[in-house]
Amino acid sequence: MNGLSLLLALLSTPVGTSPDIAADLTNLKTQYSEAQQAFSKEMQAIKDQKAQMDFYYSKNPIIKYYDLAKELSDRSKGDSAEYDVLSFTYSLMPQALQMKQRPDSPVAYEEMAKQCTALAKDIVSRFPTHPNIATFAQRLGYPIKDPDVQAMLTTLLDKNRGKPSEPTFLYKLGSIYKGWGQPTPENEKKAKALFGELVAKFPDSAPAKEAKGDIFELENLVAGKVFPDFETTDQAGKTWSLKEYRGKVVVLDFWGFW
Repeated sequence: MNGLSLLLALLSTPVGTSPDIAADLTNLKTQYSEAQQAFSKEMQAIKDQKAQMDFYYSKNPIIKYYDLAKELSDRSKGDSAEYDVLSFTYSLMPQALQMKQRPDSPVAYEEMAKQCTALAKDIVSRFPTHPNIATFAQRLGYPIKDPDVQAMLTTLLDKNRGKPSEPTFLYKLGSIYKGWGQPTPENEKKAKALFGELVAKFPDSAPAKEAKGDIFELENLVAGKVFPDFETTDQAGKTWSLKEYRGKVVVLDFWGFW
């Protein structure tokens, strides 16, 4: 191709677009999905637990495809598909870095958190109102520390007020403040405020229905709260209620088969 032909070819390509990046991402996702399916099938065929775990760490394709996604991220800078590439890279990142904690390629937790936080902050700062940013926000969490997650979700909520994704951000941020264990009084207050706002503003939304359960849990099922009363029957068929045992030490054993 001579200089004039090359110039004409460059001028004919729309600015800010590169169909190769989008196509490469599609191909990468397809290859990763196929590799994971083959990997899972082969792992399930291994009956010995130790051999299965060795196979999991030695043959898991996620590290390979995470590295390929990082390479594509570097090539996608400024491209219209950059957000999609970065989001896919982030979706692989926590597990890939966790896999690299094996002795042959160690990655400490602090380094994991640092790398994940850096990428997440980059995405949030540059694509806060992207149409698919709520999907990315759903994945925010381990190994990123809660204060960083809370700050990023607060930014996303502020940027997406009045948009269809607002209920998603309200619920996600409330869930982070609620946590998995015993929230601090301050975090419990913030979680209930966010859940309450969600239920009041978007009562028929799926996140609001989830939030109602979280509010009940915070008000009744957290250590230090009075356990909700219920009525049931014993093995002899006699009806009894939990409140009959108030003031006594009670051990409740919930179990079942799945």
